Amino acid sequence: MINTSLYPIEAVDFIIENNLNGNMYNDINWGGYLIWRLAPERKVFIDGRNLNENIHFKAIAVENAFEGIWASILESYNVNYIIAPFRRPDGSCPRVVNALLKDSNWTLIFFRSNSVIFIRNMPANEHIIKKYSG
Repeated sequence: MINTSLYPIEAVDFIIENNLNGNMYNDINWGGYLIWRLAPERKVFIDGRNLNENIHFKAIAVENAFEGIWASILESYNVNYIIAPFRRPDGSCPRVVNALLKDSNWTLIFFRSNSVIFIRNMPANEHIIKKYSG
């Protein structure tokens, strides 16, 4: 049985049910689970194998919302949606989540105790934004 507090089970169900597509950014700790649930239709940005050092450093920059870098990385990879933990094991909120909440280019469309999903504000996503935002 999968630990529902550790893995984004409901968030993945949401991605599948709403047919979110395009490039995804994800938390490194969830990469393996996301591959298991979403492949081959959807590809993860990173997983725990860290096969590409360059991607690993970019994921760290995004996760920590490094000023002036994180948004440009998401843009350069044409990321359409982001799945991230709402809280870390130590109780802190990932910096990227706080940054996304303040960024008008992104809309929160899914929120549960352990996970959030943001989608890029653009015409192709308007229907899902209207359906699930605020």
